[in-house]
Amino acid sequence: MKTSILKNKNYEIEFLRAVSVLFVVFFHFNLFNLGGGFVGVDIFFVISGYLITSIILQERNFNLYKFYLKRLRRLLPIILFTVLISIIVGLFILSPIHLNRLITSSLFSIFGTSNLLFFSEAGYFDHEKLFKPLLHTWSLAVEIQFYLIWPLIILLTKNLFKTKIIYILLLIFIFSILLSTLYSSRTDSFFYFTGFRIYEFVVGSILFFLIPKTCPKRSIIYFFLGLSIIFFSAFFFSSNFSFPGAYALVPCFGAALIIYSRFSDTKNFGRYLKSNSIQFLGSKSYTIYMLHWPFLIFYSYQKMGSISYLEKIFLIIMIIICSNFIYKYFEKPFRYYKNKKKLNFNSLLFGLFLFVFTTIIFSQYLIEKKNFNFNYNSFYKDNIINTTLDGVKKRNLEESQILSRQNNEKKFFNGKKNKKRIMILGNSHAFDFYMALNTIDSVKNIYDIDYIDFEYLYCFKRKNFNDKIIDVINFKILNRRNSCEIVLNEKNFNILKEVDNLILGSRWPINTNFGQLIEYFKKFNPNIIIVGNGQKFYDVPTLYFKRGNEVNKYAQNYNNDLAKINEKIESETKITKARFFDKSLLNCNPNCVVFINDILLYSDQDHWSYDGARYFGKKIEFLKFQKLLK
Repeated sequence: MKTSILKNKNYEIEFLRAVSVLFVVFFHFNLFNLGGGFVGVDIFFVISGYLITSIILQERNFNLYKFYLKRLRRLLPIILFTVLISIIVGLFILSPIHLNRLITSSLFSIFGTSNLLFFSEAGYFDHEKLFKPLLHTWSLAVEIQFYLIWPLIILLTKNLFKTKIIYILLLIFIFSILLSTLYSSRTDSFFYFTGFRIYEFVVGSILFFLIPKTCPKRSIIYFFLGLSIIFFSAFFFSSNFSFPGAYALVPCFGAALIIYSRFSDTKNFGRYLKSNSIQFLGSKSYTIYMLHWPFLIFYSYQKMGSISYLEKIFLIIMIIICSNFIYKYFEKPFRYYKNKKKLNFNSLLFGLFLFVFTTIIFSQYLIEKKNFNFNYNSFYKDNIINTTLDGVKKRNLEESQILSRQNNEKKFFNGKKNKKRIMILGNSHAFDFYMALNTIDSVKNIYDIDYIDFEYLYCFKRKNFNDKIIDVINFKILNRRNSCEIVLNEKNFNILKEVDNLILGSRWPINTNFGQLIEYFKKFNPNIIIVGNGQKFYDVPTLYFKRGNEVNKYAQNYNNDLAKINEKIESETKITKARFFDKSLLNCNPNCVVFINDILLYSDQDHWSYDGARYFGKKIEFLKFQKLLK
């Protein structure tokens, strides 16, 4: 087995840490067009894989307990600090709804499982991230989970296969990269999944066996090639790429080349890696990473508007200053100071964990008692917000009654034979349209309207090679009951044959195959109308809570692909002879309206409120939607 000796100060790694944290910060602050700045996290994973494997295999008397303790002292203090400060700040500025979410994510964060929480919610690039001050802890959760399992895998492999560890690592790499490549395009949520990230750590682990003891002859070439690859990833990758998957290998390979180069050992250029600025950023990278996201989210939440370039620069400077102070006086003592009789940092860390854990549990209890948040009374006692939230309850009750009638009584429509029938099918956005149509007298006088909840419209997507393989696995091999093939084959849509118009509504993703969608439903009914996508805003009740009657001034559409998707739907409906209703025409022409006549038109970022449905019903009628009906 080939081993290498780690230098006390690995300047290549400190350099990579500095570059990576800047990439991530600039990406989150939307600076310098770093559309792929998120690859900084992938680089961190390569570094971790390399260092952890080195520690496990190079220590003569490796102690698993001491290893875990060192990792805890490395990661946990700043996690606890960030969580505690976030809760304190959240008390003063967050709405009760978002504070409750923060408390939940805080509990997951301190136990290193926040990636599982965020996996069950929206994707990493979704607009919802603006309400999650602890979203960035997902990567720490992945690291913690890796630290838990990796020593066991390495030690077990070492004992069973001795000098063939690298071959086992290659098998793990291949298995992980294959699964990640197959599944990453399925949903953005897989961005958080540890299993689809393991191969990134393994790149670093394999590097441990390959890195030379001395500076290689082409070290300068390796270094600048690796640097070029990393910068290419940061500037040319974007949120549209399926990540992690095969794309993540690009920055991982670039990072591996830089570590392999031992560039800092070169006589003429190595000194540049040892510069104070690079070493400063590298040593504080973890602290900067942990602080930058809550800084940005809380500032954005309080301002409720776009952040200027100067504000961003000021925030970043403040983050670096605070990070230096916290690293020096809080994080560093836990990492490096040996326990003394007067101050035992292991006990202190355990005590801090218990304190933060107790704070979270107590906070959750007080939230349930509805007296914990400084904004609670002003939020829930506001008549307009209260009306909006009561409307959500009415909406949910109405939807549950429809589902109960259909499932239990096997009854559709109201049985009025003298009326034509409209069936609206889809997800919650289809139900928005159902509510709006039911407020239009000119439509209700002629049509009986009903709604079918169907969440599987996502099955109609343009399938790439990966999707086809996964479909075979889910359907042919695993025979999963929720696989698209089984659901679409077994779903009883005979009621659609009895309606005059079938309306399909959803939050349509860009990769939807509308031709296939229309072809499928035309088997049941030829008269199909597809309702396009609408605008997406900052959470409207929160926006109103912060800006009051001036809320419309701060309302802007965050659905950047809106026009592109609706143009695609319109084009494909013309080909298939279906009909299209452009939902985006109901708002933002040119100014966006989310509040009118003391009514919030949205109950969140893009769902119509109960009273807002009446407003949009009038707009639908004004746009002569009835002409699309048969």
